[in-house]
Amino acid sequence: MSVQIKLAPPLPEEMSERLEELKQSFRNEPILVTPIIFGFTLESLEFGHAVLTMKVTEGMLVGGKGIVNGGIMDTLGNTASVYAAMSMVPFGHMPRMNFTVTNLRKAFGGETLKTIAEGIADIGSSVVVNFRIFREDHPEDLKVVGRGQYHKPKE
Repeated sequence: MSVQIKLAPPLPEEMSERLEELKQSFRNEPILVTPIIFGFTLESLEFGHAVLTMKVTEGMLVGGKGIVNGGIMDTLGNTASVYAAMSMVPFGHMPRMNFTVTNLRKAFGGETLKTIAEGIADIGSSVVVNFRIFREDHPEDLKVVGRGQYHKPKE
């Protein structure tokens, strides 16, 4: 049995309002944008594509080890991925149904991390997104790669 994967179509004109709605939603999430918590910055959001950055602070480090807590990296990847997924549907939030992370290198205090998430498939009731996290000033310093799958909202 073969599964048909549909790639995302070009941005329909009516999705411009949806993208603005999602950008405002991001700005209104205190846990995401407050520097003492995550301090994520939404650098760009387009149809099927989201870019976030995060400056690693002392509070994000594993005690005494100087490396970033893995849960924070997961949250950065998931947040970029769900925004990329939501940009591909006309309304609603999209609960995560599957999320896979591969940690490649450690992230350290003082680094600014960037994540790029790209919708790769619209498979009927869900959207699949790939993401990668790397040092903003050294894109070749890839820290994490992953994939998320998100339920589409019901009409």
